[in-house]
Amino acid sequence: MLLYGYDSQLIKSESFQKISDISLGLIHQLKYGGWSLPSSKPIVFLAHSLGGIVLKDAILQIAGLQLYASILDKVKGAIMFGVPSLGMHQSHLMMMTEGRPNEILVQDLSRDNGSAYLRDLNTRFDGLAFLKRATIYWAYETKESVTAALQPDGTWTKNGPSEVLVNPDSATSYRNTKNKIMTIPIDKDHSGMVKFSSGDRDLETILLILAELCDQQDHRSGMLSGVQVEVETEDTELKVHKPMSASEQETFRLLRKYLSLENKMYNELSSRELHTRVDQIEDPYENTFSWIFELPSFCNWLQAGSGLFWINGKPGSGKSTLMKYIYQSQTTWQLLHSWTRSTTEVKELQAGFFFHYRGTPLQKSFEGLLRSLILQIFNQMDSFRKRWGEFESIDELETKTLKEIAKLRRMMDLPDLGPKSMSPRQVESKLRKEEGNLYNCRTTLSRILADFRPFQNLPTTQYLIRVVAEYHNSTEGLIPRLERTLRLLLYQDVVKMDVVLFFDALDEYDGHTDMISQFLHNLVQASTSNVRVKICFSSRPWKALIQQFSDSPGLSLQDHTQQDIEIYAAGRLGGSTDPTGDILSLVPVIVAKASGVFVWVRLAVTEIINVCANEDSSHSTKDMEKLLLELPDDLHSFYELIVERIAVTHRRKTFALLELIIRQDNPQTVRAIWLAVQISRSVTLETAIGHLEVHSQIFFRGEYTSDMQSDILAWGGGLVEIQGNQVQLMHQTVLEFVLSVSFKRAVLGNLATVVAENGHSYHVKYLIATDVKNIRYSQYMPPENSTQYHSQQSELTTGQSQLPFLESVPQDELYILATKTNYFPPHPDVPSIPVYASFHGLALCLKRWLEKNPGALGGQERFQERYMEMAKLLLDNGFDPNRDRDFFHALVTRIWDLSVEADEVGDRIPLSALCQLVELVLSHGQDPNIFKRFGARGETTALATAPPVLAAELIRHGADPNCYKTAGDSPLSWVMRPEYILTSTTSIGSADEWRYQVIGILLKAGANIRPDDRPTMRMWVDKFHHEGYDVGSLLEICAARGCQVSLRNTAPQQFGPLPPRETYAPPISFQGGREEGRGRRGEGLHMPTESESERQSMQLASLQLTAARENLRVERASLQGSLGGEREEKKKGLRHKAKRLLRWR
Repeated sequence: MLLYGYDSQLIKSESFQKISDISLGLIHQLKYGGWSLPSSKPIVFLAHSLGGIVLKDAILQIAGLQLYASILDKVKGAIMFGVPSLGMHQSHLMMMTEGRPNEILVQDLSRDNGSAYLRDLNTRFDGLAFLKRATIYWAYETKESVTAALQPDGTWTKNGPSEVLVNPDSATSYRNTKNKIMTIPIDKDHSGMVKFSSGDRDLETILLILAELCDQQDHRSGMLSGVQVEVETEDTELKVHKPMSASEQETFRLLRKYLSLENKMYNELSSRELHTRVDQIEDPYENTFSWIFELPSFCNWLQAGSGLFWINGKPGSGKSTLMKYIYQSQTTWQLLHSWTRSTTEVKELQAGFFFHYRGTPLQKSFEGLLRSLILQIFNQMDSFRKRWGEFESIDELETKTLKEIAKLRRMMDLPDLGPKSMSPRQVESKLRKEEGNLYNCRTTLSRILADFRPFQNLPTTQYLIRVVAEYHNSTEGLIPRLERTLRLLLYQDVVKMDVVLFFDALDEYDGHTDMISQFLHNLVQASTSNVRVKICFSSRPWKALIQQFSDSPGLSLQDHTQQDIEIYAAGRLGGSTDPTGDILSLVPVIVAKASGVFVWVRLAVTEIINVCANEDSSHSTKDMEKLLLELPDDLHSFYELIVERIAVTHRRKTFALLELIIRQDNPQTVRAIWLAVQISRSVTLETAIGHLEVHSQIFFRGEYTSDMQSDILAWGGGLVEIQGNQVQLMHQTVLEFVLSVSFKRAVLGNLATVVAENGHSYHVKYLIATDVKNIRYSQYMPPENSTQYHSQQSELTTGQSQLPFLESVPQDELYILATKTNYFPPHPDVPSIPVYASFHGLALCLKRWLEKNPGALGGQERFQERYMEMAKLLLDNGFDPNRDRDFFHALVTRIWDLSVEADEVGDRIPLSALCQLVELVLSHGQDPNIFKRFGARGETTALATAPPVLAAELIRHGADPNCYKTAGDSPLSWVMRPEYILTSTTSIGSADEWRYQVIGILLKAGANIRPDDRPTMRMWVDKFHHEGYDVGSLLEICAARGCQVSLRNTAPQQFGPLPPRETYAPPISFQGGREEGRGRRGEGLHMPTESESERQSMQLASLQLTAARENLRVERASLQGSLGGEREEKKKGLRHKAKRLLRWR
């Protein structure tokens, strides 16, 4: 349990903290309290009043912070007590804070002044809660609160007029009228609504809801990666002009099979991005880092050591540069020669992987590491693989030559088939030429085969063939398959190997530190007399890594780089514009202040050079020294200083630039990033395209390169760099700064609370504007998956949809964007935005559009077909039906309403359409066994309230007839309740027929008859028998499950058997949107006689009356907190039902 509070004093307060400041404190509490760790438990929040606003703001901030985003995955829900989502009454509070520093905080809560801020905050929070499937309950007060009043002596006392501080509309965002099931009326004032005592009725309600929230299952589907590859084992037909010997053919077959399978594995695993990181790292400055090969501890480890060698250092101390230097230096391999066993039987292998958190997923993941190691080790173990290219080209040429020879031979045998332009002599000449080519191919192949024969029989080759086969034949997921392949290569006793591995930046691994640490330990501990492995790696000295590797030899980089920093600083400053050379006297100051951090030195030296290059100012050496001493010591503060120096007019572009870089899914070009920044503030498509057209003219004139680069570097203020034609952050520490909670405010200041968009939003604008522009100029290319990715991530990280921007896109162009790569014949009456949102999986956009246009999809003839298409689009494009916890039960409840109370439901949605929708979501992974509270009757699954047709469908998709809470009713118990159906008929037949069909379906599906339910079961079976239903199957199942039923002697009328066990056939069919009964009473059948047993009738009536009274009592208690008129109306309805039962009795 975590308790978080803040200073809420209003009178004479000196605090000027804002809501965002308070929420930032909450974020830190969560982060450093361990709630972002994978092992942390799920979270349920309880928030009161302003605390709810703080919670909303914190959740939205966390959504945009990658380093903290894992916290949101733990949030199951919240109960908001009197949270002023739309503002609150606070005139008395304004009087108390007038002229004080905390006046702004109170103004933010105003129903008038703060309404825009609060409404935007509420809208974004609702969107995020919807996407994250968090269940939020909203409690509201139903008593007025005494306000504070100023006394003549200047003091404040609580004897002012009574007011409703947060009205129900504000506390629930109008859910008190739209979605009452998610609201909790508490009959107390604003302060007392969170103060409970033992036996408090409201406390019992809160505890039940908390239990429900804590018991929710996480239905998020996992990522299952499994690839099954079938490996052909048939002999390849050898199309040879002259038959090879049997041994040559077998060798040829094995060679082709082995090399093709190996090459297939290589194609699956290889990726250019696995090897580009090393090239991106800066080379060491002149003569720096050469000391590493004079360091005894490192040299001894290379020559004779084993296990691990850890190079740790502060952020920005040059670890990656040193690792690149070691990895590529010939001195490293010369020193390692003393360690390796220099015999022909032992293979010497070297491999490396440089983690890169700012790079692509493969460059920072365990998958990328495994793929890279397997490829590097395989390349060095399999010396024959280098012949693959030669073999493949000759093999292809031979096949082509054989076809040509066959064609020419047919022309020789049948001259009339040949072209008239070629004489028989020319055909023969060409045939001889092709046979010469075949001879050359055969000669080359024979040489390759001769080289392969000794290689084929080597233990290494035989083992590699086994490894490749196991890789392809494995049915495991990708990561387990890669791990197994690496183990097969390293943990074996077939091939003797000395393996040296180099890993850079373990702290940039995108996973749990303990996992990658254990991986390194496992690698070196697996060393045997056959295979020896040792690893040199670098990372920051994190506590978790110190615990894992403190016993390993190593070094702290910042302790050895003083001379390197002197060389770098003197070299850079010596080449500056200072003609006197006095500037070199600053080098000792730089060295002392740098504390071994090279990135700090780079920034500080650049600062000095820029000042010296300014012709409008002259600075003495003392001024420069003072400037150096005033620079922040830590990089984070240095970056904040850099941002402060960027012109305020450029700050929005600075924010957009850095956000675009950290949110990109693939590296972007200079032009793409520059244009995306230029249109980042566009609110409509036409504005965005206007920017594109203006700047495209500059691009086609060839004037863009230097200007674009200059703009990007100016907006970045030194925090970004351009390598080749791509823009990236200057260092990993810059990424950490941009991902920090203080970054947005550092760049945007007070605008931080106004700007809700982030890099994903800006990418979406650029991608859509570019696509539409290409459409208009007939240059359209299918949109990339990037648009869908950024659109979805924009919703998830901001809580906002792209609806306002999409509404500005013409409908015909939006249709093209949505359907270019998907087959969908659009209907003229279906708006383009829901089509686009469906194709791109934008649940929040679709939700907002439906809220804004509630009747846009209804009331038309093709309603059912269009809605099915829309639903299928959403589900086919990745929408998870389990995302909205209330959707499925709301759907089943609606079907219940239409089936049971058809006359009272004015809904134009056909029942058949809703039933098809249930089947659709079930087929797309909807869990049929989730629980939902049904008013005061408790919790149950959808199976308990489904009509027969849906009960059968639910069971077919895995619904469990015995799934119920410990203290609750099973679906069978629920169906047999006397109050289950109070009306005598439903829209699909009689109530008894409904119950007869559902009970039969549940029993056939294996429902248990609990001891408490047996008397009720006997009563219903006897009643069904008396009314003429076939109860033979029911009697058999009941007897088999310990429930003996004695039937009355009254002759029954037969209405047909239960649904067959195999299909659970539903009792109704839906054709053409109309419901047609099946299994009803047929013609010629007599109605039941009126001489029913008095005892049985009274027993049934008594049970129903008792249940109705209990239901009336519970619902009356739950309605006490509701508004008067509505409460009385419901009470009247319940009393009416009870009176009707009494009259029937």
